[in-house]
Amino acid sequence: MAHYQGAVRKLDQAVGVIRDALRRSGQEQNTLVVFTTDHGIEMPRAKWHLYDPGSRQRSSCDHPPTA
Repeated sequence: MAHYQGAVRKLDQAVGVIRDALRRSGQEQNTLVVFTTDHGIEMPRAKWHLYDPGSRQRSSCDHPPTA
């Protein structure tokens, strides 16, 4: 569990670096940020098939109010 939490923390920091760069460059209000993920390791009936567990993936989208 600690490895997973460390990976999430590292990802959060990386996304923060990207967001800070957009803010500093003045492009934050002109940029749609989309983040998607994979399941990671193969889970039974999940990763290689389109059963319900195989089609559920996390994603996040952040956009300026004018988008």
